[in-house]
Formats: sequence, C-alpha cells, structure tokens
Amino acid sequence: MAANFYFVPRSVNHKPSKTKKTSKGKLRNVQSASTDVRGSTSSILEGSCNKSFAESVEETSVDSSLNVISSPENAGESDEDRSDIVYFCKNQRWPEEGEPVCVVCGRYGEFICDQTEADVCSKECKAKNLQLRQAGEKQVQEESKTLGSADERSAGPSYCKTITENDRKPTLEILECKSFAPQENETFEYTVHRQIASLTEKQVHELRSRMEISVRGLNVERPILEFSHCGFCEQLSENLKTCGYVTPTPVQMQVIPVSLTGRDLLACAQTGSGKTAAFLVPMITRIHYKIASRQTYSHSASSGPLGLVLAPTRELCMQIESQAKELMSGLPNMRTALIVGGMPMPNQIYRLRQGVQVVFATPGRLAEILTKADLDFSEIQMLIIDEVDVLMQMGFENQVQSILKNVSTTRQTLLFSATIPPSVERISSTLLTVNPVWISVGAASAPNMDVKQVILGRRQVEKEKTFRFA
Repeated sequence: MAANFYFVPRSVNHKPSKTKKTSKGKLRNVQSASTDVRGSTSSILEGSCNKSFAESVEETSVDSSLNVISSPENAGESDEDRSDIVYFCKNQRWPEEGEPVCVVCGRYGEFICDQTEADVCSKECKAKNLQLRQAGEKQVQEESKTLGSADERSAGPSYCKTITENDRKPTLEILECKSFAPQENETFEYTVHRQIASLTEKQVHELRSRMEISVRGLNVERPILEFSHCGFCEQLSENLKTCGYVTPTPVQMQVIPVSLTGRDLLACAQTGSGKTAAFLVPMITRIHYKIASRQTYSHSASSGPLGLVLAPTRELCMQIESQAKELMSGLPNMRTALIVGGMPMPNQIYRLRQGVQVVFATPGRLAEILTKADLDFSEIQMLIIDEVDVLMQMGFENQVQSILKNVSTTRQTLLFSATIPPSVERISSTLLTVNPVWISVGAASAPNMDVKQVILGRRQVEKEKTFRFA
C-alpha cells in the first residue's frame, strides 16, 4: 500500500535553521550530547523488528522518498517550498534542549506525521515510521485472529456463528487502553468502586477526619483508598507504579474522584503533599479518553489543545511537564507543549500549531503569544492553575483574565494553593462555576511536617559562601 507523504502544515512565522549553516564542531558536540536519545531509539527499532525487516524498511523508505522528490505532484512546487522540507534524515540537525525529537533517528523532530502524530525529522524517517506502524498493526491483527480461532475451537460451532469479521479488527487505541470503551463524542464518567460504595456515611466521615480532609459542597464524592478504585487504563496504572505512586496521599484521595466527575474545585494543601499528581492523573485520564473516542469513530485529532496548566514560574512549569510526560508514557497521541520565558517564542508558536493536547505555560508568556499569534484554545476542557496564591502575589491576575477570554466557558477549572488569602477567594468565586467543591487537607498555611526546614544564622559576608556549598 502506497504511503501518503504529506506533513502537517508548518507555521509561516517559523523558519527552522538549515543544517548546512551549522559548523561541524557544533554539530559534533550536539551529536555527542544526543547519544542517549539515539541509543534508545535504536533499541526500540531492534526490539520491534528483526534485521531483515529493518533493512527492507530502510530501502523502501529511501526509494519512496526519492519517488516523492521526482513525482508530478511536487513538480509545481516552488524552490522555496521545497527548501523547507527535509527529505533525508542525514540532512537534519540534532535537537537542542527542549525541542522535539524524531522517534526514528533521534534528530530534530521538525515535522509531525499526519497519520501517526509522531515527531519526525524528514520524509525518510516518516516512511520508516509508517512502515513500523503498519507492521505493528499487522502483528496485532494476526495475534487477535489466532486468539479468536482458539476461542472458536473451545466454544464450539454456536460461538462461530455469532462472531463477525469486524470483531476481529481491534484498533491500537482500544488495545493500549483496555479499560476504556468510549462511544462517539462521549466523555469519561467516574463510577464509584464497590468497596468505596459499601462504606457508611459514618465511616467516610471518620476516614476524612483521620486524614485531616475537609470538604465543602453538595454531594461531594467519597475519597478513594487505592488508585485501582478509579478505573484507570492499564498503561496509566503501570505508569503510576513506575513513578512510585503506590498509595494515594490524602489530597489525592479526595481530589482525584472529584476531578474525574468534571466538577470545579479549589484545593488547599501543604507544599509537597502530592498536589501535582492529584490534578495530572484526572487530566490525563479525561483527555486520553476524549482522544480515544474521537479517533475510534472519526479518525481525526483535535485541532487545539484540550488541557491547559498555568504555573507562576518557569521552573515549576518544566517540573510539572516532566512529571506529566512520565505519566503519559505509552499513551497514544498525548503530546505536550512548554510555553515559558527564556525560550524562543517562534519555536513555541510553531509547536502549538503542530497540534498538542496539553499546554504547560506561565501566564505572562502565554498571554503574549495569544496576542501575537492566531491560535485556537476554544477546545480547552480542563484548566488547571497551580500555586494560585503565588501567582496572585506576583501580579499575574490580568494575564490570567486575558488568557481566559480565549478559553471555552464550558471548561472544568481546578485551582490549587498552599494558602487561601483574600485574592484567591476572589478569583475562585469567579472561576469556579460547575457545582464547585472546596477541599482542604491539613491546617491552612501550615508547613509540611515531612519537609525538613533549617535556619542558618550567617553574616552578610558569609552568605554567598554558605549558599554556594549548602
């Protein structure tokens, strides 16, 4: 089957630097820094196919790329349009810090494959990516047919009459997230686990009192005891274990079930209590479920992001995105964008136009980008603002209000803070509209007992030396 060699449209405001302008010394340094990336991608290729198949894929991809160059469809393209497309991976540069990486060779992922939603560096790597995907789908279909024939032999002739050919063609999205069975345009619905439903109101009250959980709202969902009580897909459950999340913390016990129902909330908890995972896990679950339902029936991805996380500082945004990528590992079509200061704005605009699902941003940089670029944020389903108290103290309230003008009013809003000053109460009263819930864990404004705090008395001349070697 002939592969379609069209890339997702590129941003007209971004012209990536040509590889030929990069000096050999700089290229050698970047190449040595990217050894780990290339090694990991090579191991993936070796593990997914044998040597003969890899050689056939390489030959097919190179021949296909050459055919694209000389095809009549590209004969009418101008020289300038052709110069923007990289046909061979050897002509692409190595990525810098924070830039997307090609899933095949580890070079700069300048393009997005329109069929696999994967970062690729050239036409050659796109062909290889498509070949690997087709081989994976063929292997899955053969395994499903083998299992189906075994079931038919054990069940007898009556079972053979009921099974259809369509039942033997599962999609990759459904296989990778077996707990989900989404219908078209259906949203995730949280179901209370039978163990939680069996608790009496007195037992729930005692549980919250023991965990120092205070709630305010109508019919607030009961806290969970284990992550398995939420019905996450198998891949996300495995990622939680890999990241070290064995049992939920008090804030996670109450915030996760409330967030999965789609209600707005304001959560106040100590620093280091696990608030980040408390909003990342529900966001990943709801967005991945929405993407799976869309692609299962319409085979099309969202044109704009579905989740937006705002944080007051650049370092906090990078930390949250890094944790989100660990939890998203193995989930298909879950792409992120980091929009913070200190990085080139054209690259960030280009990344947003490539089609991402979750955006992690500081209010100042995102507000500036939205005023300069025509970006679609109307499909945002979940808006999360972390460290609201710090964000208000830094004077970002006007930028937040400017961003909200571009976001859908039917979104779900989650606010997280370590303290509840009057400024947080004021903004929560305007942002929380969908059957809101107020959750407090521990004493408000109290320090976390698990975090060691040390006070050192030093003179002015000794400060620099102390901080340098602390």
